[in-house]
Amino acid sequence: DAVRVEIGDAALLYISGATPIDDDGNLVGDTMLEQTRQVLRRLKRVLDDQGATFADIVRVRVFVTDISPEALRQVHAARNEVFPADARPASTLVQISGIIREGGMVEIDADAVIPLSR
Repeated sequence: DAVRVEIGDAALLYISGATPIDDDGNLVGDTMLEQTRQVLRRLKRVLDDQGATFADIVRVRVFVTDISPEALRQVHAARNEVFPADARPASTLVQISGIIREGGMVEIDADAVIPLSR
């Protein structure tokens, strides 16, 4: 799910794209908000495993199938629940025709910088 590279006093963590599925591969959520929350839960598991937090994420790439104002509000609402207001990552958002999971509306990958001195 991720590649970790230690350089000096920090580790760079490159997290693969996460989709809105559960541990059994089932799609979670019918709305952009629910699916984005599930994707962020999956990212959190990787961060937890690596001793990192959402505050360590410096860049995200968000791929969505719907860029309507309501869908974007839902994506941002879910992101605002987990990213500290003073540590929001650089972000790219791109509309795509679909993701690997039928019915999936969002996929997010992320890069983090983890201080090794913690």
